[in-house]
Amino acid sequence: MKKVLTLITIGLLSTGLYANEKMDHSTNMKNNSQRGMLHGQNKPYHHMDTINGYKVMLSSKGPLKKSMNNLTVVIMKGKIPIKDSDINIEFTSSDKIFNVTPLLKGNSYKTDVKFDMAGHWMYKLNFKINDNSHVMKGTMNIR
Repeated sequence: MKKVLTLITIGLLSTGLYANEKMDHSTNMKNNSQRGMLHGQNKPYHHMDTINGYKVMLSSKGPLKKSMNNLTVVIMKGKIPIKDSDINIEFTSSDKIFNVTPLLKGNSYKTDVKFDMAGHWMYKLNFKINDNSHVMKGTMNIR
């Protein structure tokens, strides 16, 4: 069996098929990993967490980019949307900091956020319900 595998390997090497297949495979692996990264970057942002019994979701309509982005915040207690919360989102990067205040529209809070620089951003979503303050933290990558 070992002789047969050796002969097959030698035959493949002599025809160049093995070397080409190996090169194509490594090229495909590189392309696939780049495609996977790009696909992940092209998805809308979505972060959901449970904070003190409230389900909190921050999401975007499209991929986050260095320009205007539409963000939506939904806060629920059980299956009931909370419509009387004061919300503030603080965004920070390595050298920038700014705040936005989403406004209630229907069952969710909406805001437009303009990121003026690409890169890694952190946020603190602060919301206040019945004089109790709550915080959801997260990170996002802006392209």
